[in-house]
Amino acid sequence: MSCEIKFRSSISELVKIKRILFPDQEAYEDDDERWSDVDAWTWKTDFDDAIESKEDKNSSNWIQSCLISVSDQSEVLVITHEDRYVVLSSKWEKKNQKEVQRYYLTYPISNTSNGIGENITSVLCVPIKSLQKSSQGMPDWICVILGFNTGCVRMYTVNGDLLMTEAFHDEPVHHLKFHRSLANPANQELSILYQKIVIVVEGVGLFNSLRACRSYIAKGRALYGIGDLHSQHPPLHYKKLSLQEQGRINDCFILGTNAPTQFDHLVTASVAGGFQARYNNSPPVATGILSLGSLPYCAWHYAVEGSAAPLLSDVAYALASKVTSKLLSKTSGWLGWGGGATDSGSSKPKDKQITEPATPVYPRYGLADSLREALSVSVSPNEKLAAITDSLGRVVLIDL
Repeated sequence: MSCEIKFRSSISELVKIKRILFPDQEAYEDDDERWSDVDAWTWKTDFDDAIESKEDKNSSNWIQSCLISVSDQSEVLVITHEDRYVVLSSKWEKKNQKEVQRYYLTYPISNTSNGIGENITSVLCVPIKSLQKSSQGMPDWICVILGFNTGCVRMYTVNGDLLMTEAFHDEPVHHLKFHRSLANPANQELSILYQKIVIVVEGVGLFNSLRACRSYIAKGRALYGIGDLHSQHPPLHYKKLSLQEQGRINDCFILGTNAPTQFDHLVTASVAGGFQARYNNSPPVATGILSLGSLPYCAWHYAVEGSAAPLLSDVAYALASKVTSKLLSKTSGWLGWGGGATDSGSSKPKDKQITEPATPVYPRYGLADSLREALSVSVSPNEKLAAITDSLGRVVLIDL
């Protein structure tokens, strides 16, 4: 049995892309005539044997050290390395009487672009669909979401315009995932995984805020010629959950809200509390989360809706005290006392941003496999099957 591999797409300007992502490589000191897009994947140089072996060890697999994300319809490709990233947009061209897809560099334009200053740990391309009825739900533009080692999540356009910055937690971002349910298209969520913290952002409010920020930047560039304006978007609606009783978490998937039947509710109450268990008349609505890692191999967490309400008062009080302290510092300068220190050249350390405390969520089911560690998960479109890869190279198929 044989198969044919057909040419689909290619990336141009590889040398320029590598110079942006790896500005400190010694190979760039040579002339440009020695480089081409064909041999740019390997970085073979004419140095002596010692330098060549070191160069091959460090940079021959340069694409493996980068983070890559592609949009759903493959129109945008994002490649990141440390604190730098490039955005490539696709164009259809004719080659040998056939239409092929070729990626060209969209951002940045110059080779000497500076880095962001924080290392990028996760990247995701999310399509934003058009609100016009004639588009029939096709994506209008692509939002590039970057997660950093400081815990911040920033959202950009393909041209590098910063739309939104959010700091949900103070740990490095491990994974960014966007979930859209086929059964309920209105159920759209963005999940952000930290070490053991999961942020679930409601999709409709997020998309509305991104559209408003993009429109604000476009108006500022058209009227005043300033494109780096930042609009004050309304606060995002999200849940902050802390996954408990699992040694290590490498990946997760949001299973969506789950309303069990009355029979399953009674069975769960009987198993958990025994024959004398007390239970509510109506089954609680919970959000299911499938987490992958070790101890256990995979776990099913269920976060009951409405359990995090008492914690929001503490966050509101902390934010109110922070705003009050800033207002007092400003008014003290206007009144002539205590305001000179803020205008002086001495810089003070910034206050640590107050984040919302997480709601602990405990697993209801688990799959034990103490000798192996789950690495990633891919769920089928109907959300009934999950393929899990682990540290031993296995692919485990699980019925969700």
